[in-house]
Amino acid sequence: MKTMATPPLPLVALLTGFSVLAMTMIDYHLGARAEYINAWAIWNRLLIRGCNVPDCLALKQFGVFGATILMLLANMVLGILMHGLYSAVKPFFQ
Repeated sequence: MKTMATPPLPLVALLTGFSVLAMTMIDYHLGARAEYINAWAIWNRLLIRGCNVPDCLALKQFGVFGATILMLLANMVLGILMHGLYSAVKPFFQ
């Protein structure tokens, strides 16, 4: 059986993008209740658009670019975990 030590980068990037999109949509609907990493507030700050959502903890602690890096790293970890789950479940469907 062939094993891979590291997941392929394009798949991880795709899963990370999906995770960022899902996080942004969820944070848009949560509004101010997303206190720690609010992706909607971070994207609005990056695009220099105002929003009625107060700053999240990540924006207060690390600033716009630090919060962006934190958001992308958190979603990259989720992308890698989704790839691991996909790799673990894939043999059952072949």
